[in-house]
Parts: sequence; C-alpha cells; structure tokens
Amino acid sequence: MDVVEELEFDGKDGVVAVDLLLKKRMEDGRVERDRKEGIGFWYPNDKRLFKVVDQDRHYFRKFKGYAISKKLLDWVSKRGCRIVAIKEMKDGDWNRTLISDYSDWVDSGQDYHKEGFEEQRVLAEEYMKVNKPRKEDGTRQEVLS
Repeated sequence: MDVVEELEFDGKDGVVAVDLLLKKRMEDGRVERDRKEGIGFWYPNDKRLFKVVDQDRHYFRKFKGYAISKKLLDWVSKRGCRIVAIKEMKDGDWNRTLISDYSDWVDSGQDYHKEGFEEQRVLAEEYMKVNKPRKEDGTRQEVLS
C-alpha cells in the first residue's frame, strides 16, 4: 500500500486514526484490531500527530529516539503538521510523552530502512520535550530534554 490508511475511529473534531499497511499486518496475524500502540492519531485543528508506542518494542537504542514511517510523515506534512507527540508506554502504563516540532523531524531526523519494513525517519530524544504523567498531587512532572 502506498498511502496512509485512515482507520475507522470515533474521534472528535475530525481526529483521524492513521496507520500504514494495517490490513496487511492483520491478514498476516501480526496485529490485532484493538491494538493501541503504533497507531497515529491526526488532530487537524491543532495540526498535531499523536502516536502511542511501546518503549520496549519501538525505542531505537542505536539512535536514542523513536521512528515514524516516512509515508506517515509525508501524509501529515501535506496537511500542515506542526507538532509530533509520542506517548510512550512502559509495561502497560503511560511513562511519558515526547513532544517535538515537525520541523525537527525534517531537519534533524535520520532516515532508516530495514529489509521487510517501511522506510522510517528517526528522531533522537535530545530534540524532544519530555512531559511526565501527573504526580499524585495533580501537578505535572515536566522535564525539558
């Protein structure tokens, strides 16, 4: 499939769930329909791509960051993307959210391709702002990277 697939999603304000090759992955038995990680959510009102990842499965240690499909980045670019937010899950719990400008993916990201997978762009954490989950008292733990 050469285009990003817009998935059925009950989003508000035009939010769209997007993924690449999801039907193929489901047919191969590699992906369950109700999975949460790996799917991107496009928020057109604030021009933001939000992606949920599993730290153990998706973190690129070699690059010290995360990757997003180049086709998905191209898709959101054509729609005026300004912000990329990656919600990192660890052991089933929200660990942190990594926030970056779309321009950082273009200017500072690195291309990566592994046989059998779609081409990706990797961005190191040093270009991302880190938001931690709220503390028990309701205040947000925020750290800038």
